[in-house]
Amino acid sequence: MTSYLSFYGDKSYMSYSYTFNFSNAATPITLKERNLPEGSAVINPDYSVSPACEKGGIAIKDATTKLWWEAFFINSLEFEQIRPLTKEETICYKYIEKYGVYSPLALAIN
Repeated sequence: MTSYLSFYGDKSYMSYSYTFNFSNAATPITLKERNLPEGSAVINPDYSVSPACEKGGIAIKDATTKLWWEAFFINSLEFEQIRPLTKEETICYKYIEKYGVYSPLALAIN
């Protein structure tokens, strides 16, 4: 895994990018962990989750706590559920959720 920090404007828009390489995956998985100005953190894909979508999206949990990618569509001005996270994406998401820069564990250490 590799990671790097990037800034968008001021310090309140920092994001960390994590790239995971799996031996059985065709392409690396790159997810971004972003700290939002209101203090919450989100994890977004740094790629398109479907040919019908732009790059990006957000992971949501359904009633069974399965993770799904949602994407925002400009035409409808709504988020739409696209597809479930793959096994590899779920591993990466949960890793960042637990050990990422904005995770409760990291914030407790600082």
